[in-house]
Amino acid sequence: MNETRRAVLEALADGPASGPELAESLDISRAAVWKHIEALREANFEIESGGNGYELTDVTAYNAPSVEFGLEAPFSIEYHDSVGSTNDRARELAADGAADVAVLADEQTGGR
Repeated sequence: MNETRRAVLEALADGPASGPELAESLDISRAAVWKHIEALREANFEIESGGNGYELTDVTAYNAPSVEFGLEAPFSIEYHDSVGSTNDRARELAADGAADVAVLADEQTGGR
């Protein structure tokens, strides 16, 4: 998850925030705030717009962005709906020089 998107989530986790407040605190445009909010919604974060601004109402999805946000972990998540084996994929990533990556999947079709 990109750092600005994470900062938007962290701000919303503290309570509702208006677009102008987010724009000022993150030093981005209001249009950029809206784009990040929409991207978070597409990643299944439940964000509502109301009189108090944007509000994070729930994080129910099981996907890379929600796991990274929930854990606040010092590593990134590679998420798959389905993969042969998460361990095999992690080994591939390591062989390619990747570090600090966890592999998650809803389904493993070749896992042992």
